[in-house]
Amino acid sequence: MEVVLMLEEKIKALIAMAKSMKEEHVALQSKYNSLNDEYNSLKNENAELKAENDKLAEGNAQLTFQLNTIEKSILKETGHVQELTEERSMTRLVLDDLIKSIDSIVENENQP
Repeated sequence: MEVVLMLEEKIKALIAMAKSMKEEHVALQSKYNSLNDEYNSLKNENAELKAENDKLAEGNAQLTFQLNTIEKSILKETGHVQELTEERSMTRLVLDDLIKSIDSIVENENQP
C-alpha cells in the first residue's frame, strides 16, 4: 500500500509540474506573440521610414539641381551686369573725351 501512496504522490507531483509547465508555456507563448507583434510593427515602421527617406533623398536631389541651376543663372546674370557696368564706364570715358574735344574746338573757334 505504501508503494501505491508513493506512486500517487509522484503522479500528483507530475500533474502539478505539468500544470506549471503548461502555465509557463502559455505565458511564454503570450510573450512571444507580443514580441512578434512588436517586431512586425517595428518592421513596418522601418519600411515606412525607408520609403520616406527615399522620398526625401529624391526631393533633396531635385532641390540641389534647382539650386545649381539658379546659381548658374545668377552667375550668368552677374556677368551681364559686369559687362553693362564696363560698357557704361567706357561710354562715360568716351563722352568725357567727346565733351573735352567739343570744348576745345569751341575755345579754338572763339579765340581771335
